[in-house]
Amino acid sequence: MGGAVPGASLFAHADFLQRQPERVQALTDAVVLALKWLPSAGLTDILKTVPPSHWSWDRAAYLGAFEKLRESYAVDGLIRSAEVHRAWQAHAALKGINAQARISPERTFTNLFANSAQNPQRLRVRMGS
Repeated sequence: MGGAVPGASLFAHADFLQRQPERVQALTDAVVLALKWLPSAGLTDILKTVPPSHWSWDRAAYLGAFEKLRESYAVDGLIRSAEVHRAWQAHAALKGINAQARISPERTFTNLFANSAQNPQRLRVRMGS
């Protein structure tokens, strides 16, 4: 694709973000905390945390794939505009996709909640420590 693209993300309709900002922030905080944990997590830590149904088909293959992908995770949880544009360009290149019907990529994501999750002091209060 010519570079990084967003992978797994939290998805929600804009109206849900507006109606349930506390819930969205709590989910985002949990994801960002997990992402910050991943670089220092050992492979046994990963296996203890990930449900066995995710790796039971082949534990070695799962761990090998994880190790190769580990460095690609955005540990701050932020999505970069260039990455979103790259994903939209790849999508538009698919046969049968009407690129004119697309909405602006900038309107498809927000870092508002991920930016808020960067405050470690707020996270410690939220977690009760």
